[in-house]
Amino acid sequence: MSEINKVKVFRVQGTGPTPVTVKISRIGKALRIKCDCPAGAYMDPCEHWKSLFTGEDQNYLDITDDEIREIQDWLDDSDLDEALQNLLYFEGHEKNMHENLARQKRALRGRVIDILISDPQL
Repeated sequence: MSEINKVKVFRVQGTGPTPVTVKISRIGKALRIKCDCPAGAYMDPCEHWKSLFTGEDQNYLDITDDEIREIQDWLDDSDLDEALQNLLYFEGHEKNMHENLARQKRALRGRVIDILISDPQL
């Protein structure tokens, strides 16, 4: 079996004025991703490239839909596959937990306000 050696470089127009550059390499089973955004400078998995695997919208430049699907296929059976899938799973749960906590907090805040503005019957 021959070793897979592929590299894709593309840009993403994020919220800043200048697009960020993402480089994705697959050498054998090793999948390596680098982004030159501030988070990427610390090797933090950023939304610029994670969105390729989550389907979230990004303003991709210099890359076609076919190339995105090809990159998504690179994840399968790579050394990054399981770890990234677990990270995405827990990030989803974390988001849901934050939303649930915020909803409960709003409800409790409303209850406290209702009590504070009520006319006590002594």
